[in-house]
Amino acid sequence: MSCTTGPKVLFGEMQPLRVLVIEDDALIAMMLAEVLGDMGHEVCATAGTPAEAIAAARRENPDLVLSDVKLRNGSGIDAVEEILRGGWSRTCS
Repeated sequence: MSCTTGPKVLFGEMQPLRVLVIEDDALIAMMLAEVLGDMGHEVCATAGTPAEAIAAARRENPDLVLSDVKLRNGSGIDAVEEILRGGWSRTCS
């Protein structure tokens, strides 16, 4: 079994990341998705609440989680802590 913990690099070039965006403002979430897409990354899911974020992380197993700190229905920090407690990690092969 092998698992890389650093950036995804292939032939000297950084590979696109799969990103989970946790943001309760739809306009900001769309802007972040657009910017990340323009940078070559894939937004695999967006979530507006901690519960949605936790479910999306389990379902999508993203490379990176980008989170707002203050959400209308909770805390982005709490959501990320719960994602990490749940054993979120990149899939190893």
